[in-house]
Amino acid sequence: MIGLGIDTGGTCTDAVLFDMEKRCILSTGKTATTKEKLEKGIDTALGQLDEELLSRVDLVSLSTTLATNACVEGRGGRVKLLLIGIERKTVEESYTEYGFASMDDFVFLAGEPTEGKEPDFSELEKFIGEFAGCSGIAISQVFAARNDGAYEKKAKEILSQYYSVPIICAYELFSDLNAIKRGAGAYLNARLIPLIEDFLHAVKEVLKKRNLSAPVYIVRSDGSLMNESFTRLHPVETLLCGPAASALGGAYLAKESDALIIDIGGTTTDVAVIRKDILKPVEDGISIGSWKTFVKGMYVDTFGLGGDTALHLYQKNLSLQDFRIMPVCMAAAQYPDLKERILAGCDKQAYSWIVPYEGFVFMHPLEEELDYSENEKALVKALKQGPLLLLEAAEEYGREYYFLDTERLEREGIILRFGLTPTDIMHVRGDFCAYDVETSKAAVEWLTRHLRIEESALLERVQRMVTLRLYCNLVRILLENGHPAYKDGVPDALMEYVKHTYDGEKFDGIHDCFHTNLAFVGVGAPTHVFLPEVAKKLGAKCVLPENAAVANALGTLAGRVSATKRAEIRFVSEDGLGYEVFLDDQIHFFEECEDAEKLAEEVLRRITGENVIARGGSGEISYVVEKKRLEPDLNYGTLLMGCTVTVTAYAFPKK
Repeated sequence: MIGLGIDTGGTCTDAVLFDMEKRCILSTGKTATTKEKLEKGIDTALGQLDEELLSRVDLVSLSTTLATNACVEGRGGRVKLLLIGIERKTVEESYTEYGFASMDDFVFLAGEPTEGKEPDFSELEKFIGEFAGCSGIAISQVFAARNDGAYEKKAKEILSQYYSVPIICAYELFSDLNAIKRGAGAYLNARLIPLIEDFLHAVKEVLKKRNLSAPVYIVRSDGSLMNESFTRLHPVETLLCGPAASALGGAYLAKESDALIIDIGGTTTDVAVIRKDILKPVEDGISIGSWKTFVKGMYVDTFGLGGDTALHLYQKNLSLQDFRIMPVCMAAAQYPDLKERILAGCDKQAYSWIVPYEGFVFMHPLEEELDYSENEKALVKALKQGPLLLLEAAEEYGREYYFLDTERLEREGIILRFGLTPTDIMHVRGDFCAYDVETSKAAVEWLTRHLRIEESALLERVQRMVTLRLYCNLVRILLENGHPAYKDGVPDALMEYVKHTYDGEKFDGIHDCFHTNLAFVGVGAPTHVFLPEVAKKLGAKCVLPENAAVANALGTLAGRVSATKRAEIRFVSEDGLGYEVFLDDQIHFFEECEDAEKLAEEVLRRITGENVIARGGSGEISYVVEKKRLEPDLNYGTLLMGCTVTVTAYAFPKK
């Protein structure tokens, strides 16, 4: 059985053919991700594979960083979250803790999911207009487990009469209690649907072109697989699927039982932890950027650092940002006419603070029903004809450069900024030369004149910026995973101290540094440039495996299809002592907890088995059952207050 693994990252698209029985790599391919037309990059990567072996593919498995990068960069469709049974004041006090940027993201409907307190759905009819202009709607109610999200379903039914956009019920994604956190996951799910649709469409177009009809799967956040139809409705479950695939592939290649798997990509650096040959899972749901969700997955810490991270010049200060832009070497390689204009601008000796190598390229058309300004429309129309430098963009925008406002267009992925990045620095140094070296050198030369420093000093400064950020974040991850006091985060004051230890600074009577006994396994194109220096400072073994460049694509073929479902059994004292559990849309009452557990396991086995089949699993299903009883110690002994029954079903994907 031959598997085809494809990973579409922020910078590169990788492909691998893998013998699933012999467990060996047969052929690999790598090319630049063409974000403006994803199928182009995917097709190019597949074109580098062995043609005869490719024609015999039985299974296609995918991973992508599109969803992860969208969350880190704040991109995605316009969505509002309907909260049922939550007071506005409660949300005002905590909404930023879950990743929301504004109270404008919410619509409120009063009510409780308990008998006699059903929401007044006629109120929902009154503010239907609140959702106008949205590309998706999310709904979350409090205590959804008590009635299987009945109020979410009712609200969806009403909203569907007015809007044809995707409407996502939080309880259909997560069964956890925190309604705001569940809502955050549903909100992201709705926001990510257009991105995943574009990705799946691109893959299917390429497979059709190459006459490949094998079933298509995509990696979930926990490293398991789901088929394409399930993915289209649950894109939030692809959060960190790229890093999850990378961790699986890196662990397979490195053969290290205790390590950090470190994937430095174009947009982010993703770090997974493997202890005693087991990849660490996340306990309370994935956090990505500022977003907190109930998405289950393996532990992956993601921070903004990659080959395409923006190097921003403000006056005389050069800083490393945490968002991705297109490297100027890549822009010049794709647009020869743009290269000539950049070179001409960089050749000028004027010390203007308007950077001559920055500008924008067109990515996606505007959605006509959304309210873009005339200036934004004019700029996008001009960019359709070709990329523009900053001053050219300002002219098309119809305002002076100082009033050029592209934040919303960049955030929504309509346009993409290009400029200087660590990838360009690697081109100048000769570490990595896949694109146009001449343009990178011209940009660096202009910058050295502007900052009045030698080229070697500039290159060293950027190297230090990247390795220092990598060092600080790896120390933070080691502290959070290795010391219980820092499980919930490392204080800013301590992180400030960590910065000083990078250079081994001596303090009064103290010469301190950090060391680890974990190996550092590096995957991703820029890793070999930056990771060895950081590993040396931390006394870590640095492993850069063969085929590490396609670890993500390889990892897509390591998972199985799975589904997990949980039921909560509660002790009740009304109408006689006993235990109740909500299953199959009704409440079941038992005098003995064991009887409730037995029914819960039976029903959950059926549901998870059906879900695995729906997600593309074969008929040979295995189950893992976990029961956690709540038995608090009392003065007179213990009392069984309830039990949580969790069933996970596994199956290999269908050929």
